[in-house]
Amino acid sequence: MPSTSHASSHLHAELPISPIPCWERGNEEDEDDPSYSEDTPAINFSATTEAENYFLKEENEKLSEKLEKLSISFSYAHIQGNDAHILLYTGIPTEEIFMNLFNLMDS
Repeated sequence: MPSTSHASSHLHAELPISPIPCWERGNEEDEDDPSYSEDTPAINFSATTEAENYFLKEENEKLSEKLEKLSISFSYAHIQGNDAHILLYTGIPTEEIFMNLFNLMDS
């Protein structure tokens, strides 16, 4: 079994490496350029960019929804009429007792 370094050097020997990135070279074929080869695979940045754009839009939507939910301020109106919520958030067992205590403290 060949070692990793041997396989790696073999790979580099087959693919010419240009000091100029492909997006700066353009698509014109320059047979005088020693780094040019018809066997060099083309890099498709468009598909990568589109995929990244899609996932960023998805993340943006999720974060916008989360922000909208977190932006709603908490008030008594959210628990009014629900003794289980009043007990959960105040420790007072019923809305009637809560309102009596509130009115007593408010006066």
